[in-house]
Amino acid sequence: CDECLPFIASEDQGLFIEVVRRAEELGEPFDVEGKLAPTGTDQRWVRFLGRRMDRGGKRILSGTVQDISDRKSLEALRDDIDNIVRHDLKSPLNGIINLPRLILDDDNLTPEQTEYLLFIEQSGRKMLRQVEMSLDIMKIERGCFESLPEPVDLLAVLRDILGGMQDTFRRKGCAVQLELAGRASGPGDAVPGRGAERLCYPL
Repeated sequence: CDECLPFIASEDQGLFIEVVRRAEELGEPFDVEGKLAPTGTDQRWVRFLGRRMDRGGKRILSGTVQDISDRKSLEALRDDIDNIVRHDLKSPLNGIINLPRLILDDDNLTPEQTEYLLFIEQSGRKMLRQVEMSLDIMKIERGCFESLPEPVDLLAVLRDILGGMQDTFRRKGCAVQLELAGRASGPGDAVPGRGAERLCYPL
Protein backbone atom coordinates (compact mmCIF):
# COMPACT_ATOMS: atom_id res chain seq x y z
CA CYS A 1 0.00 0.00 0.00
CA ASP A 2 2.76 2.45 0.94
CA GLU A 3 4.53 1.86 -2.38
CA CYS A 4 1.35 2.78 -4.30
CA LEU A 5 0.65 6.08 -2.51
CA PRO A 6 3.10 8.23 -4.53
CA PHE A 7 1.18 7.30 -7.70
CA ILE A 8 -2.18 8.41 -6.25
CA ALA A 9 -3.36 12.02 -6.16
CA SER A 10 -2.91 13.47 -2.68
CA GLU A 11 -6.65 14.21 -2.24
CA ASP A 12 -7.53 10.54 -2.90
CA GLN A 13 -4.80 8.90 -0.83
CA GLY A 14 -6.94 8.87 2.33
CA LEU A 15 -9.73 6.95 0.55
CA PHE A 16 -7.26 4.43 -0.87
CA ILE A 17 -5.65 3.85 2.54
CA GLU A 18 -9.05 3.33 4.19
CA VAL A 19 -10.42 0.78 1.68
CA VAL A 20 -7.16 -1.19 1.76
CA ARG A 21 -7.21 -1.18 5.57
CA ARG A 22 -10.79 -2.47 5.66
CA ALA A 23 -9.91 -5.14 3.10
CA GLU A 24 -6.95 -6.31 5.17
CA GLU A 25 -8.68 -6.23 8.56
CA LEU A 26 -12.30 -7.08 7.69
CA GLY A 27 -12.02 -8.87 4.36
CA GLU A 28 -14.24 -6.31 2.63
CA PRO A 29 -13.83 -6.10 -1.16
CA PHE A 30 -13.47 -2.61 -2.57
CA ASP A 31 -14.39 -0.85 -5.79
CA VAL A 32 -13.47 2.85 -5.77
CA GLU A 33 -12.51 5.54 -8.23
CA GLY A 34 -9.78 8.13 -7.86
CA LYS A 35 -7.18 10.22 -9.62
CA LEU A 36 -3.55 9.36 -10.20
CA ALA A 37 -0.89 11.87 -9.29
CA PRO A 38 -0.76 14.35 -12.19
CA THR A 39 2.14 14.19 -14.62
CA GLY A 40 2.48 17.60 -16.19
CA THR A 41 -0.92 18.63 -17.55
CA ASP A 42 -2.18 15.03 -17.83
CA GLN A 43 -4.69 13.93 -15.19
CA ARG A 44 -5.71 10.26 -15.30
CA TRP A 45 -8.66 8.67 -13.51
CA VAL A 46 -8.56 5.03 -12.43
CA ARG A 47 -10.85 2.48 -10.85
CA PHE A 48 -9.40 0.31 -8.06
CA LEU A 49 -10.94 -3.13 -7.54
CA GLY A 50 -9.59 -5.53 -4.95
CA ARG A 51 -10.30 -8.16 -2.33
CA ARG A 52 -8.52 -10.20 0.28
CA MET A 53 -7.77 -13.89 -0.34
CA ASP A 54 -6.46 -15.99 2.53
CA ARG A 55 -4.10 -18.78 1.46
CA GLY A 56 -1.92 -20.94 3.64
CA GLY A 57 -2.65 -18.82 6.65
CA LYS A 58 -1.51 -15.67 4.85
CA ARG A 59 -3.54 -12.62 3.92
CA ILE A 60 -3.11 -11.73 0.28
CA LEU A 61 -4.60 -8.66 -1.36
CA SER A 62 -5.30 -8.95 -5.06
CA GLY A 63 -6.83 -6.42 -7.38
CA THR A 64 -6.86 -4.58 -10.66
CA VAL A 65 -6.58 -1.00 -11.81
CA GLN A 66 -8.68 0.23 -14.75
CA ASP A 67 -8.10 3.46 -16.63
CA ILE A 68 -11.45 5.31 -16.70
CA SER A 69 -10.16 8.66 -17.95
CA ASP A 70 -12.23 8.51 -21.16
CA ARG A 71 -15.41 7.88 -19.19
CA LYS A 72 -14.67 10.79 -16.87
CA SER A 73 -14.08 13.02 -19.89
CA LEU A 74 -17.50 12.05 -21.24
CA GLU A 75 -19.08 12.79 -17.86
CA ALA A 76 -17.43 16.22 -17.88
CA LEU A 77 -18.80 16.79 -21.37
CA ARG A 78 -22.29 15.90 -20.14
CA ASP A 79 -21.87 18.47 -17.36
CA ASP A 80 -20.97 21.08 -19.98
CA ILE A 81 -24.06 20.15 -22.02
CA ASP A 82 -26.12 20.38 -18.84
CA ASN A 83 -24.92 23.95 -18.32
CA ILE A 84 -25.56 24.85 -21.96
CA VAL A 85 -29.10 23.49 -21.80
CA ARG A 86 -29.81 25.18 -18.48
CA HIS A 87 -28.47 28.63 -19.31
CA ASP A 88 -28.50 28.93 -23.11
CA LEU A 89 -31.86 27.32 -23.89
CA LYS A 90 -34.11 28.05 -20.94
CA SER A 91 -33.73 31.84 -21.08
CA PRO A 92 -34.83 32.28 -24.72
CA LEU A 93 -37.61 29.74 -24.19
CA ASN A 94 -39.03 31.89 -21.40
CA GLY A 95 -39.14 34.77 -23.89
CA ILE A 96 -40.98 32.62 -26.43
CA ILE A 97 -43.53 31.67 -23.75
CA ASN A 98 -44.08 35.15 -22.32
CA LEU A 99 -44.23 37.22 -25.53
CA PRO A 100 -47.44 35.64 -26.92
CA ARG A 101 -49.13 36.28 -23.59
CA LEU A 102 -48.29 40.00 -23.86
CA ILE A 103 -49.61 40.19 -27.41
CA LEU A 104 -52.81 38.38 -26.41
CA ASP A 105 -53.65 41.32 -24.13
CA ASP A 106 -54.37 43.44 -27.24
CA ASP A 107 -57.98 43.70 -28.37
CA ASN A 108 -57.32 43.85 -32.12
CA LEU A 109 -56.51 40.19 -32.73
CA THR A 110 -58.53 37.94 -34.99
CA PRO A 111 -59.56 34.49 -33.71
CA GLU A 112 -57.03 32.93 -36.06
CA GLN A 113 -54.21 35.12 -34.71
CA THR A 114 -55.22 34.27 -31.15
CA GLU A 115 -55.10 30.57 -31.99
CA TYR A 116 -51.60 30.91 -33.48
CA LEU A 117 -50.30 32.79 -30.43
CA LEU A 118 -51.75 30.19 -28.05
CA PHE A 119 -50.11 27.46 -30.13
CA ILE A 120 -46.72 29.24 -29.88
CA GLU A 121 -47.10 29.62 -26.11
CA GLN A 122 -48.11 25.98 -25.62
CA SER A 123 -45.26 24.76 -27.84
CA GLY A 124 -42.78 26.86 -25.86
CA ARG A 125 -44.06 25.47 -22.58
CA LYS A 126 -43.83 21.94 -23.94
CA MET A 127 -40.24 22.46 -25.07
CA LEU A 128 -39.28 24.02 -21.72
CA ARG A 129 -40.85 21.06 -19.92
CA GLN A 130 -38.83 18.65 -22.09
CA VAL A 131 -35.61 20.54 -21.34
CA GLU A 132 -36.28 20.47 -17.59
CA MET A 133 -37.31 16.82 -17.80
CA SER A 134 -34.04 15.88 -19.53
CA LEU A 135 -32.13 17.64 -16.74
CA ASP A 136 -34.13 15.74 -14.11
CA ILE A 137 -33.46 12.40 -15.83
CA MET A 138 -29.74 13.24 -16.00
CA LYS A 139 -29.76 13.96 -12.26
CA ILE A 140 -31.59 10.67 -11.58
CA GLU A 141 -28.94 8.76 -13.55
CA ARG A 142 -26.20 10.45 -11.51
CA GLY A 143 -27.97 9.78 -8.22
CA CYS A 144 -28.26 13.47 -7.30
CA PHE A 145 -31.95 14.07 -8.02
CA GLU A 146 -33.83 15.69 -5.16
CA SER A 147 -37.46 14.66 -5.07
CA LEU A 148 -39.81 17.49 -4.09
CA PRO A 149 -43.35 16.08 -4.47
CA GLU A 150 -46.07 18.59 -5.28
CA PRO A 151 -49.80 18.26 -6.04
CA VAL A 152 -50.39 16.94 -9.56
CA ASP A 153 -53.64 16.50 -11.47
CA LEU A 154 -52.96 13.30 -13.42
CA LEU A 155 -56.11 13.77 -15.48
CA ALA A 156 -54.89 17.20 -16.62
CA VAL A 157 -51.57 15.63 -17.62
CA LEU A 158 -53.42 13.06 -19.75
CA ARG A 159 -55.53 15.78 -21.36
CA ASP A 160 -52.38 17.72 -22.22
CA ILE A 161 -50.73 14.65 -23.75
CA LEU A 162 -53.81 13.77 -25.80
CA GLY A 163 -54.18 17.40 -26.88
CA GLY A 164 -50.72 17.28 -28.41
CA MET A 165 -51.63 14.12 -30.33
CA GLN A 166 -54.79 15.39 -32.02
CA ASP A 167 -53.11 15.74 -35.43
CA THR A 168 -51.98 12.10 -35.23
CA PHE A 169 -55.49 10.98 -34.30
CA ARG A 170 -57.01 12.92 -37.21
CA ARG A 171 -54.56 11.44 -39.72
CA LYS A 172 -55.37 7.94 -38.52
CA GLY A 173 -59.09 8.61 -38.41
CA CYS A 174 -59.54 7.71 -34.76
CA ALA A 175 -60.60 9.41 -31.55
CA VAL A 176 -59.67 8.91 -27.90
CA GLN A 177 -61.99 9.63 -24.99
CA LEU A 178 -60.89 9.91 -21.37
CA GLU A 179 -63.17 8.07 -18.97
CA LEU A 180 -63.38 8.31 -15.22
CA ALA A 181 -65.36 5.82 -13.14
CA GLY A 182 -67.01 4.42 -16.26
CA ARG A 183 -68.12 7.76 -17.72
CA ALA A 184 -66.61 10.40 -19.98
CA SER A 185 -64.50 12.81 -17.94
CA GLY A 186 -65.66 16.42 -17.73
CA PRO A 187 -63.91 19.78 -17.25
CA GLY A 188 -64.45 19.68 -13.50
CA ASP A 189 -62.97 16.21 -13.00
CA ALA A 190 -59.53 15.64 -11.54
CA VAL A 191 -57.31 12.77 -10.39
CA PRO A 192 -55.09 14.24 -7.68
CA GLY A 193 -51.68 12.88 -6.89
CA ARG A 194 -48.26 13.98 -5.68
CA GLY A 195 -44.98 13.99 -7.55
CA ALA A 196 -42.96 15.85 -10.17
CA GLU A 197 -45.49 16.78 -12.86
CA ARG A 198 -43.04 16.96 -15.77
CA LEU A 199 -41.78 13.44 -14.99
CA CYS A 200 -45.32 12.10 -15.45
CA TYR A 201 -45.27 12.85 -19.18
CA PRO A 202 -42.80 10.16 -20.36
CA LEU A 203 -44.66 7.51 -18.33
